[in-house]
Amino acid sequence: MNAKNLELNALSQKVAPYEALRSSRLPPSGWVAAIRSALNMTMAQLGRKMGISRQAVSQLEARETAGSISLQNLREAAEA
Repeated sequence: MNAKNLELNALSQKVAPYEALRSSRLPPSGWVAAIRSALNMTMAQLGRKMGISRQAVSQLEARETAGSISLQNLREAAEA
């Protein structure tokens, strides 16, 4: 087995536990809004934690549902 195959095999083993997530569906409102709502957090509260306005949170959630959100924005929302 060459180095490329070994690398691919190791990566496949790392992602295997998450294979079942392929069949999970995105919440209609998006993950950010769904998790924010589950935490009983308002857009204003999330905005304060992220250092952005309530309107910016609304735009972030809209970009997620449109499929145009950046990974950096998702990381920042997750950290908040």
